[in-house]
Amino acid sequence: MKYKTVLAPLCGLLSISAPAVAETSMEVIEITTKKITSKTSSQPLEQSVTSPDAADWLTSAAGAAANKNGAITGIAQYRGLFGDRVGVSIDGQTIVGAGPNAMDAPMSYANPTNVESVTIYRGIAPVSAGLNTFGGAIKINHRQAKFSDSADALFSGDLTTGYKQQGDAYFVAPTLNIANQNLAFLVFGNKQSADDQETASGFDIVPSSYERTQSGFDLGYLTEQTETHFNFKNTNTKPSGTAALPMDIDYIKTDQFNLSGEIQNNEQNIKWNVNYTDATHGMDNYSLRTNKNPMMTRYNTAESTSFGGHVSVEMPFSLIENSMVVLGTDWLFSEHQAVITSPDNMMFNVVNFNDVTDEVVSVFAEVKTDLTDGQLTLGLRAKQHESDAGDVSHHMAMMNPAIMMLRDNFNSANTDQTETLYDVSAAYTHLLSEELSLLVSGAIKQRAPSYQERYLWVPMQATGGLADGHTYVGNPELEHETAYQFNLGLEYKLADVLISPQLFYQNIDDYIQATPSTNMQANMVATMMTGSAPMQFANVEASLYGADVIAQWAVNDDLYLDGSISMVRGERDDIDDDLYRISADTLRLSASYLLNDWLFKVTEQLTASQDRVSAINNESKTSGYGTTDISAFYAQKDWSVTIGISNLFDKSYTSHLAGRYRPMTMNSSMDSSMDMGSSMDMGSSMEMDNNMSSLQTGDKIPAIGRNIYISGSIAF
Repeated sequence: MKYKTVLAPLCGLLSISAPAVAETSMEVIEITTKKITSKTSSQPLEQSVTSPDAADWLTSAAGAAANKNGAITGIAQYRGLFGDRVGVSIDGQTIVGAGPNAMDAPMSYANPTNVESVTIYRGIAPVSAGLNTFGGAIKINHRQAKFSDSADALFSGDLTTGYKQQGDAYFVAPTLNIANQNLAFLVFGNKQSADDQETASGFDIVPSSYERTQSGFDLGYLTEQTETHFNFKNTNTKPSGTAALPMDIDYIKTDQFNLSGEIQNNEQNIKWNVNYTDATHGMDNYSLRTNKNPMMTRYNTAESTSFGGHVSVEMPFSLIENSMVVLGTDWLFSEHQAVITSPDNMMFNVVNFNDVTDEVVSVFAEVKTDLTDGQLTLGLRAKQHESDAGDVSHHMAMMNPAIMMLRDNFNSANTDQTETLYDVSAAYTHLLSEELSLLVSGAIKQRAPSYQERYLWVPMQATGGLADGHTYVGNPELEHETAYQFNLGLEYKLADVLISPQLFYQNIDDYIQATPSTNMQANMVATMMTGSAPMQFANVEASLYGADVIAQWAVNDDLYLDGSISMVRGERDDIDDDLYRISADTLRLSASYLLNDWLFKVTEQLTASQDRVSAINNESKTSGYGTTDISAFYAQKDWSVTIGISNLFDKSYTSHLAGRYRPMTMNSSMDSSMDMGSSMDMGSSMEMDNNMSSLQTGDKIPAIGRNIYISGSIAF
């Protein structure tokens, strides 16, 4: 028996059905473990259980990318915006990490082997997509406990495991589901581990090892009108390398609790969610990178908690015919602490962030109206933001007048900030013909500064993962950002062909970006400790614009072709400079072929050089490159195997979104290290291994070389 019914959905080898335009005016790209679906357009995104970081999946989506600071430390980027500007939710929960440098970025909390779907809103995200949709929205859903049709308890489950040549990486992920028709219980785990990885040039990226265990359970209860789930997830990360940052992960211990439900009451659909997260995070600059200077050993302990929730109701809108309305509220209260010490100096103690609170309460309304030849969606969200910070301290304050003044000025400043922000969006889809539709959307969206941008009081590199090597200071008086967004797209769709280009533009008032510090005390401290003046977060003017295209062609029942183009430009409007860490232009092409029980796939990615770089961030230009990936997937009824090779031809290249190499190498001069901002907070370490790589402190970190992998899954 040939298992095409198993193979075809996995690669999207299905005929592309024409959408019902009345269904939605939002373009949604969805990745699932079984199939690829979209309400008005679809795009195959590669979800690989062998990847330790779900952020890696974004690189196959038009307009999306990942800023990689480590193997399990990827930061989502969409159309040139990244970090806190891109809203990421997992199982309905807005993710708040503990690390002030985003070592536990939101997407790192996705368990790759247990993900059910990843949804990326293409273009301008609707206000209903989350608390923060300023730079886009990404929703990740894990598998929930599945109910059965029987009154008796039924057992099911699966075991997935895999190995990768790079770093001798492996993972083992068991899952067990016990259920009847009203109760269901799912328990899961995933153990991931790898040693340092190697570039195509033959040297190790030290450190790039990782070790992490993710586990948890989901308990579900089902009645005729309601479905309720209680979910617990634990993430336990052990020493893991982040070579683009001044420290590596010593540990991350995070507990997430999530109680959610859905109620179907006649024509009303109610969704609700209440969640809590408790995270602790230790990091240092000596466990994974050799440090021969006891005066420069640093340990940072960070803690965070968050309490959030969501309630919404969807129902017919009686004031307008053929309309639905969604009314809802969201809230998120988070707290942050971070203290830096030294194992070799008991007096060393810097309170980096103390009793930082960041609170937001929001209400929203969104109306969808079916028109004769299309659909109109209008949305409004109001957000009340409040943030504050407690007193800070520094062990050198009594000996250094500049540090004392920075401390005293911050402690006496008004750090209590309150502001009301608004998001307004409109999207219209017009059916030009049976095959061709037009999408026009626009929005005004606002974002409050992050706690790092506001409350980083002494020159350090706790910047939410910028990884540019500079030290920074914050500004409690920062204004919120306001983006004026416009998106224009076409979609041509037949039974077996889809072509969907989009153009976008946005102007951002009070964009928060680095500028040279004008704070005399901060400049004195940074220059004394690092040899260079710090940067300061400030409000500037910026714009981003570009285009992306997705295309698919189901040639026949066995052959499927797809591709995407991504182009984005980011510019400062107040000076002649480009924005920092903007992804390079990319063309991605793939072909999938179904042969009996096998699915074969080849992917070619061509990336252009990037010479539009930020001078103010001392950003380096990067060369263009091309890579080839191949894979083969074999499936039977209850088991499957995948084998593949990424970077087939062992191409040596550097992604423009890679960070700078932070460990100090033997050949690097101290002056060079200081220019890179090796600050007193975290320090640079001296890498003295005999097998020295050719990586030097401050270099862009090259990509890993050829990687052969295999994974398998068995279900029962």
